[in-house]
Amino acid sequence: SLALGGSIALEPGQVRRLLLRWVPERGGHTEGEIVFELVASGAEILRVPLVADVLAAELVVDAELDFGVVPVGQRLLRELVLRNDGQAPLSIDKVEVDGAYAVRWDGPQVLAPGEERVVAVELVAGAEGAYSGLLRVLSNDPTSAERVVRLLGSGGVPVLSGVPTAIDLGAVVLGKVGRQNLLLKNDGQVDLLVRDISTGTWRFIVSPRQVLIPPGQSRVLRFDFRPGVHGLLQGEFSLSSSDPQHPQIAVPFSGRGISAIIEVEKGEYAFVPQPLGGEQTLNIILHNWGAKPIAIKGVETQNAQFQVLEWPRNLAAGGSAQIAVAYRSTVPGPTRGALVVHT
Repeated sequence: SLALGGSIALEPGQVRRLLLRWVPERGGHTEGEIVFELVASGAEILRVPLVADVLAAELVVDAELDFGVVPVGQRLLRELVLRNDGQAPLSIDKVEVDGAYAVRWDGPQVLAPGEERVVAVELVAGAEGAYSGLLRVLSNDPTSAERVVRLLGSGGVPVLSGVPTAIDLGAVVLGKVGRQNLLLKNDGQVDLLVRDISTGTWRFIVSPRQVLIPPGQSRVLRFDFRPGVHGLLQGEFSLSSSDPQHPQIAVPFSGRGISAIIEVEKGEYAFVPQPLGGEQTLNIILHNWGAKPIAIKGVETQNAQFQVLEWPRNLAAGGSAQIAVAYRSTVPGPTRGALVVHT
């Protein structure tokens, strides 16, 4: 053997054999040369090319594995692919992780050139917040015996918003349908499931009965109120959700079935019998069940013994007002009349 830069003496006709030992640092095609010079003059007398094709294993793996946002209390599996892009068998001795992560690894494995293995990595989100970790792959890759993969993820929860404290269905004429929309929003970091939506009555229908709301988005619930009888309908609107702070929600609702937008509190008003010349005043109550104010243009009676004393010029939306009517007895016997309101 001859050290690099050393010398050797050759007698006339003598043959010497040199043993070249080379340890490659990486795979692939490599070229070089060895040069022989005379010691005395330094003149070059021989140049020998050196050529080698090195067969080596090469591990290819992503530098990062992102789990995204995992619902708190749930687990998520992600696949990590290990591939041998070299020309020699790749021996994978160990795959290990740290932090809140776990890996499913069956022990040492050998990958032929071009072969792949899938490693299952798991994150269990126990609480809200970020989870970071490292996955290490130990192999016979000559360029990197230990390869490190960053593990990223976080735990999140859905947050339901938009549910009112009470639902007013308003007043709807019998035989008609009153329709409203309720906008539900997910202010959380993972999907929100809203289900088991119920009202307990077919007079108040909600659709759809189940919705899945992605983070930061909204979905519309449609309310259809179909009163079947005159009067007030009350009940409870309920739902279940995957929001851990609001797994069950119950909201009172009320609506009214009416015969017309404007209604009189009573169908008939009876005055107390009066002696001739006597007088009594009654207040007749009007209700506006509509969503807009109503202008009252005039009020009249159809009998001279009844006289309108006072009446409102406007009836607010959802409001009530009084019309003062006086009865003056001028003839003996029963007297009937009617009140006419112009709007």
